[in-house]
Amino acid sequence: MLSAESQATPFVKKYITKQEIVKKSSLTVYDVKDGFINRIPDYKSTIDNAGKYLELYEIEVKEVTVTLDLETSYTLGL
Repeated sequence: MLSAESQATPFVKKYITKQEIVKKSSLTVYDVKDGFINRIPDYKSTIDNAGKYLELYEIEVKEVTVTLDLETSYTLGL
């Protein structure tokens, strides 16, 4: 596994902090397509037409911050 900074694409780097570990998945989009399509049926045409160009990344998160409103937030270790 490499650090988020060394392996993530510029788009992915925009949304991660130093606490996450990002690695390119050994799975393909086709391996997990049913999960995507179950949540968003319109993804079927995207995967069918552009799946070979899509890359799948796994992001390991050790801690998250949940913000409920302007005054309430929690940090949770996973």
